[in-house]
Amino acid sequence: MLNVLNFELIANTSYKFFEPLSRVAGLEAKNAHLGQYVLELALTKPKFLEYSPSLLACSTIYLIKKIRRS
Repeated sequence: MLNVLNFELIANTSYKFFEPLSRVAGLEAKNAHLGQYVLELALTKPKFLEYSPSLLACSTIYLIKKIRRS
């Protein structure tokens, strides 16, 4: 199977979801950077592994909008 795929495997990360969602949500650059930082912090905590990457990205956008009141 890997030969057919030419060993091209992609693992979806929360950043792959966060990038387009932050543009759609209209986050400013400084808020997007804060969101990236929050997602990196989530990578260090094993309890966040049970959540899907898309849910983490959406939750981060919600958190940033709630903190910054934008």
